[in-house]
Amino acid sequence: MDTHTKDHQQMSSEKSKTGTTINEWARAIRIRKGNQKLAQQLDEDRLTGFRAMEKLRLPHFKQETIALAAFLHDPQKYLERLGSQKFYVNLLPRKGQLTRYRQIDLSQEEVVPFVQEHVPVSQIESYLVVLFEFHENQYSGNIVISPGGEIVVEMVKGSHAPLVSGAKTPEFFVRRDEFTGNLSYSFGDQALRKAVWNLLLAIPHFNEDTSTERINRHTRFTPGYYEFALIKRRQAEPLTVIFIDYRANNAYQLPTSGISSSTNPCMHED
Repeated sequence: MDTHTKDHQQMSSEKSKTGTTINEWARAIRIRKGNQKLAQQLDEDRLTGFRAMEKLRLPHFKQETIALAAFLHDPQKYLERLGSQKFYVNLLPRKGQLTRYRQIDLSQEEVVPFVQEHVPVSQIESYLVVLFEFHENQYSGNIVISPGGEIVVEMVKGSHAPLVSGAKTPEFFVRRDEFTGNLSYSFGDQALRKAVWNLLLAIPHFNEDTSTERINRHTRFTPGYYEFALIKRRQAEPLTVIFIDYRANNAYQLPTSGISSSTNPCMHED
């Protein structure tokens, strides 16, 4: 659920970086596979996912949604509330015929000029602005959890955009077998494994075996499609889990079907 985040523009290493996640994946499916029905299912508004994350109490970036006119009256007040040096800005039209604009990695000094560049004075009353704190992703990824209990995690180093757009293939996999409940990892980095474990623990779950609260093969996690980032708010801190989006739509299971230890021979159980 705002990159995020989800109108795909190619991200570059320069300041033209644009937030990308679920909506871009939908467009990629539409373009590459011609599957209009599936793409329409996936192409949902970012705030839908954000509300879903709040309902599940998933850790996420701090966020403020404000009428654009109110924000421009005192932008510093709202930016300081987030306590971040960088921001992701999403300009949402109140009317469908207007264009949505988004940008990541903006400093406090760059936010207002970005707004002024895209929204004329005559349209200010027709927009909301959604502000998110922004931190560079150390790792980014997706999780698909089936109703039967299977979990597939795929990750890349750095930005989430190349993963969801298909420009980059996953570099790290974690899989939970729905029958044994065991986790298999394609990597041995213990700090990264711990971060993924914390990631899974943050997802609402319950035990079918009520005699224990320990995570075991009877534990069921809330099914659906999740997007996440592992960040460091400060360099000396361990990796912190942040969820970017969540959708319960079953369509999100399709792109990762068939991922298993047999297709990733380097995977090994913990």
